[in-house]
Amino acid sequence: MGTSLRTSLLEDEAIRVGVPLLTDEDIEYLEDILNDVESAAKSQDVSAVTAANRRFHFALFDASNMPRLVRLIKNQWDATDAYRGVYFAAPANLAHMNQEHRTMIQALKARDVEKSIALQAAHRENSVSVVSQVIKKP
Repeated sequence: MGTSLRTSLLEDEAIRVGVPLLTDEDIEYLEDILNDVESAAKSQDVSAVTAANRRFHFALFDASNMPRLVRLIKNQWDATDAYRGVYFAAPANLAHMNQEHRTMIQALKARDVEKSIALQAAHRENSVSVVSQVIKKP
């Protein structure tokens, strides 16, 4: 089973369990983190974008209250962190990521589990596709 598929299965489960448990305060916290992501993106600070992006996604995964599952997701993310830097290096990718995050927040506010899972999957696959193209260039 490939890393992307494993990550997908794990993240899907965390979102499936966590979204119904989100409080309004959790959503506000996620929005605050997105403000940090967007601020770091504006200054093109790849390290700050990486850290804030990770905080955003793990605040969502942590909502599942499944620490073993979240630990497995962290292991997958740790193994692929170098590739995030490649993705975050391009301003167009940062703008696209910010739009994807804002769309995700709307689904989370609606507590729409299936849409949240689909948006996270599309978000992940977009970044994988872009990074794959970059690292395959001669």
